Amino acid sequence: MRVVDEEGEPVEERHVGRIQVAGPSIMSGYYRDPEATARVRDGPWLDTGDLGYLADGDLFVTGRAKDVIIVRGRNHHAEDLERAAETLEEVRGGASVAFSVYDEDEGRERVVVVCEQRSSTPSGPRS
Repeated sequence: MRVVDEEGEPVEERHVGRIQVAGPSIMSGYYRDPEATARVRDGPWLDTGDLGYLADGDLFVTGRAKDVIIVRGRNHHAEDLERAAETLEEVRGGASVAFSVYDEDEGRERVVVVCEQRSSTPSGPRS
């Protein structure tokens, strides 16, 4: 792993930058999407989309490179969406992630929130 600046150059220890990882189990690319692959790959390095720094060989994650999700001209902060989801009784605290995906059919970004359920017992359909 390494931490780089906006130009892709490694930063000094304890300086925040973009986290990149490399290794045999890193994805080779997005399925049938070379443009998206080019945005996250730098040779063998994969940009995780996270920000952080290295200190004494340890990695400290400080946030996301893209914490604001813009949909239909409105800004949504990922952390706000995650916190809102975690107010639901069925959702385990600290186990949600919000992000956007581009909907090819609609031609726009969509918000996605993935949450871990508190219990392994399904609660059934909600009315």
